[in-house]
Amino acid sequence: MSKGEESSRLSRMFSFFSSSKKEKEDTSVRRRINMTPNFKVVTLGEYGCGKTSLVQAFMRGRNIQEGELTATIDAIYSLFTFPQGPPKMNQEISVMGLWDTAGAERYNAISRMYYRGAFAAVVCFDVTNFRSWTRLRSWVEELLLTDVRIYIVGCKKDLRKRVCTHTAAIYAEAVNATYFETSSRTGTQVEEVFNQIYTDFLDYVKAKSELLSASEGDGGSSSIQLHVENEAPSSFQWCSC
Repeated sequence: MSKGEESSRLSRMFSFFSSSKKEKEDTSVRRRINMTPNFKVVTLGEYGCGKTSLVQAFMRGRNIQEGELTATIDAIYSLFTFPQGPPKMNQEISVMGLWDTAGAERYNAISRMYYRGAFAAVVCFDVTNFRSWTRLRSWVEELLLTDVRIYIVGCKKDLRKRVCTHTAAIYAEAVNATYFETSSRTGTQVEEVFNQIYTDFLDYVKAKSELLSASEGDGGSSSIQLHVENEAPSSFQWCSC
């Protein structure tokens, strides 16, 4: 397959990532978008669980229609600005770098380099597929060894469940993660996932700044670590809801 054909195949598989047309007309926004993102977010999950559809639904909600696709060995990524909408005078804009595995998990090709330096990981599973739920727990176990914040997302909420909301929510609480259930088809809770990550990033930056001010000159660490306060449930039952 030629380079051009491969590029065309990727374009059909994934919606293009882009800023809006209005933002393209604003050179100051373009300069900011072309910079290194303020924070990195990665998606993880079993192949076919709905994580790429989640990203695509997020883009549709922002009326993103055309753009540029950036491919690496492990992932495809793009940049999104927060807050959404035309920038105001002297407004601070945060840039989220969102990485998607592009199907590499089929070959167990995801390396720890993928989520190194990430602020957040959106770990997805298919609520209709118990296997994807089991696989999610292995991703979470890896992430708990890092300082990456975990957001667990049950995809395909509009279909009949095989994993109960209560089961997933209890597990998420046990591993200090935030839990959402989304439907890429209806758009339910899609925007909320990424808005929550953005809000938590702002809180993190504020807390880090306050910590640095309080410990100025002592060389103390300002990292915010994840801790498991409760042991996660060891077994789960099929959903009857």
